[in-house]
Amino acid sequence: MPASPANAYLLKRGDVRWLVDTGYGMFPLDAVSGFGDLRGIVLTHRHPAHAGGARSLMLRGIPVYARPSVSRSLSLDLDVLGTDSPCARISREIEIPPEGVRFVGEESYLPEAQEALLLALPGHTWDGLGVYLPCRRALLSGDLLLSGRSVPTLSCDDALAYLSPGEGTLFSANLLAALRDSLRKIESLGDFVLYPGHGEPVEEGRAVLRHVVRQVDDRLFLLRDRVRRPGTPFEVARELFPRAVRKDPAKTTVEVALYLDVLVREGVFRLEWEMRPSGSPRARLLPSDRVRRPPLSERA
Repeated sequence: MPASPANAYLLKRGDVRWLVDTGYGMFPLDAVSGFGDLRGIVLTHRHPAHAGGARSLMLRGIPVYARPSVSRSLSLDLDVLGTDSPCARISREIEIPPEGVRFVGEESYLPEAQEALLLALPGHTWDGLGVYLPCRRALLSGDLLLSGRSVPTLSCDDALAYLSPGEGTLFSANLLAALRDSLRKIESLGDFVLYPGHGEPVEEGRAVLRHVVRQVDDRLFLLRDRVRRPGTPFEVARELFPRAVRKDPAKTTVEVALYLDVLVREGVFRLEWEMRPSGSPRARLLPSDRVRRPPLSERA
């Protein structure tokens, strides 16, 4: 069912209905009565294109099932990563009163619909949630996997919620690492038909998955191979991805920082913090002498 530029899906089991995402909420609320016995709404994440109509439906007494949200930082000073460009905040969330939300764990089944498995799938955002229908081999992925086979955007605000200046890693929790874990979780499902948050369904969903995994690995190998001298995340991004930096310096810097942080955790880079005149730290990445960096041509 199309809902503005995003997709919403209606799950049916007898007379019972479940709505997965609400789009921007552009369809008339009276149309909900035509859905039959609507028992609840599942939100793949709280971005406006997917949760815009959730609050209005919740006020009608319809429960909302979602993953917990993260506390957003009020200060998004990216100078700690080497750039003074502000985050565009394109990933603002729809605010939903917590008393109206039934929070979902790592894995759980929908009430009265045991064939619908809810899977925590962080990566695009921390509150990412997918719906897997084993009997149909169908995965409703939200924005974690899209039909265009691109790596999902890593939400700038979500990533910065765990920025950890002065600590042993750039982020106390890494959104890219969470994405890789989610991709592995989906891999364990076997073959599936992909029903994305945007675009048309894809029969060979596993092919999309493998393409995304390959792209993530390629970017990690690129950074591992090309970063040869100390630099801030912004300096690394500007050198390797100049066009993306010119288009959106903050977003590109945050995404590169997430990839670099994964490599810090793997011992490929060392992280040092420089104290600026203002008294706040700035991150610098140094290649580790202990790690051999084979050229991309040698990669298996």
